[in-house]
Amino acid sequence: MVRTWRYFCCRCLAAVGALSMLSLSAAQSLEVGDDGRQIVSHEVLFRCDLGDPNTTLALPTKQFGHAFRILTGHSVNDTWYVARDIAPGGSRSVLTLIADLKSLNPTAVHAEPNIVLSLQGSNAFAKIFDSRTFGGTTTPTFPPGDASNKDAFGIAVLDSGVATPADIRFTNAFWPHRAQPFDLIVEGQPYTCPPNAVGIDVTKIDPPGSKASDVEAFNPVDEEGHGTHCGSLAADFVRVSSHLGYIVPCKIVRAGNATARWLMDAIEFIVQANASEASSCKIRIISLSWGGDDPSDALYSAIKLARDNGILVVCSAGNGHESSDLYARYPAAYSQPSVSTDNLNTVLPPLDNILTVASIDDQDRLARSSNYGLNSVLVAAKGEWVECDSFEGSNPRDRFSGTSAAAAVASGEASVVLTSDPKLSYQQLKWLLVRTAKQIHPSLDHFVLSQGKISTSDAISALSSTTVKMPSHQVFAWPGFLKIKRGDSRTVNVHVESINRFRGRLNLSAAVNKAESPSPSPGFHVELSTPHIDVDDTFREVNLSVSTDKSTLPGLYFILIHAASGKTGSDTVLEISVY
Repeated sequence: MVRTWRYFCCRCLAAVGALSMLSLSAAQSLEVGDDGRQIVSHEVLFRCDLGDPNTTLALPTKQFGHAFRILTGHSVNDTWYVARDIAPGGSRSVLTLIADLKSLNPTAVHAEPNIVLSLQGSNAFAKIFDSRTFGGTTTPTFPPGDASNKDAFGIAVLDSGVATPADIRFTNAFWPHRAQPFDLIVEGQPYTCPPNAVGIDVTKIDPPGSKASDVEAFNPVDEEGHGTHCGSLAADFVRVSSHLGYIVPCKIVRAGNATARWLMDAIEFIVQANASEASSCKIRIISLSWGGDDPSDALYSAIKLARDNGILVVCSAGNGHESSDLYARYPAAYSQPSVSTDNLNTVLPPLDNILTVASIDDQDRLARSSNYGLNSVLVAAKGEWVECDSFEGSNPRDRFSGTSAAAAVASGEASVVLTSDPKLSYQQLKWLLVRTAKQIHPSLDHFVLSQGKISTSDAISALSSTTVKMPSHQVFAWPGFLKIKRGDSRTVNVHVESINRFRGRLNLSAAVNKAESPSPSPGFHVELSTPHIDVDDTFREVNLSVSTDKSTLPGLYFILIHAASGKTGSDTVLEISVY
């Protein structure tokens, strides 16, 4: 069964048989095939490893009559393009486009659909827009920030945009105005970002490679409300707590859906903005409050591009109340090793710039709608009925629920910590938030890696503490949850991720947590393929063998996996259901 996320968790699109057409924009539509995947019609993302990209593109353009536009171009081996059928009526299907491209060189060309990802801002129990009033609660006012400060930074909220900038109540929280415009390239087209721009609207670049006006492209007006809610939640933190943080709205969502292409365009904009001397405020954090079930190498490359430019990506865990260790949600799942969509025998290394966030309620309990995962979800943040700016109506403030809210809150909290020490790298910021998370409610035990919620005060205190040290490595199991029939055996990959380019030998151990597993547990055995591992500045893996026999008691077993170097250790828990 294939799942997709919408405002109220609409699911099971796999039930749709023949291609079903859904509207994304005036120029584009979506299709749902027999496999249930929701993709953009007549459009393909592809990458070529054939040398000069200009030479590569000449043949297919002439032979097939497709329109090709560059998405990212930082290296020949990781340059992505978008191909769209330009024949009258768009007669070529996605499968035909992919087959045409692969026929050029099956081993060197990777082509995939432009997948659709949906917002995660609501759940089955709460509406996105709540019309209730708040007893006279007024909208916070934000003092102007110090845009000239060399440590000023931005949070890019990749969402549905924000309410009209002239009317929004957190105006001073926007990306600071620049004295000079700067030039950039998006999908092969030149743009000039004006001095008064607050962000970008990549959905205006439609169809692919078309040239929107600079006024349209840099005016990310919200037409749905989701981005305004998320932007205001992050703004509540960055503008009240400091004069260094700013919100940079990047509109990549239309009609409740984002696409992999729009995400790539937005991150390309962020990277070019950071590189521009005209932009004094560098974007250090990206907030993503949406996701989907389908993997995409293009999506992976976009998040990797953010990592390579030192940007932390805060992702919502999802609103299905299920294990993200078992059911992957992308792009959040790329914090774990993943299989390439181009080659099922290729494992993509985990991206260590992803911080996945679960949602908790006002009593610090795991929200009944929130996804969870001991390996994949690192921290929790407030996400139930959180007060935020109103998108429409006479009330200045609204309530917002879901892991979208939690991710936006976590992005704001990360900015508070970054304000205290702007020199923190994305890795240091991420693990500082995880290591100092406050363990308050037992509902987070075995559901979130840190078993707690972000605590900005504890994180800031830890910056000057000698007792709280940054980890040198992190260990996790892949998959983080599995089922085994009594008498069967399985093998799990144990991965160790280096932090801050740690190099050295780690001692490994794995044992059943007897306090929380069926006891006694005869016939249940776990064994690592090696008791130690030499780690460099990437990641390494070993195998963990899990075996049972007919005497093994059925139930849920928790396997504690530990990796240590001297006095520094890292743990993860593998959940195994024996039946």
